[in-house]
Amino acid sequence: MAVMSPRLYPDFARRYNERIAAEYGRVVIHTCGSGEHNLTELAKTKGLLAFDFGISETSMERVADQFGSSVVILPHPSGMSIHGLPILKPAEMVDTVFTMVRERDLRVILLVGNEPECSVQDCIEFSREVHARAAWPLN
Repeated sequence: MAVMSPRLYPDFARRYNERIAAEYGRVVIHTCGSGEHNLTELAKTKGLLAFDFGISETSMERVADQFGSSVVILPHPSGMSIHGLPILKPAEMVDTVFTMVRERDLRVILLVGNEPECSVQDCIEFSREVHARAAWPLN
């Protein structure tokens, strides 16, 4: 997704993703790097269950605008910034995502990334932040 143009994506990616979705019932798509330029084409994928992306590489807001609650959004932390997106600390990421879930009625599963920049301490902090906010009222 990150390295393919929207003009090429339908023929060289989407149709194969749809074949996988047809065989297995649904498909989850991951991108490393920014997938923003292909979100419109990705949304046309039949059988798309979820989209997994680095929150500092692809804008969570643009993903939410494109999919709403029609697709499960799987943001994960990343040590790389693209398009000037901030590299968020665990508490900041949890706040950002939970706020968007409340405001936009999204279906989200937060992922702890396996990026080298995500230390064991970061993963522990991330888990604590999610747990502490799990009781937030979503309405």
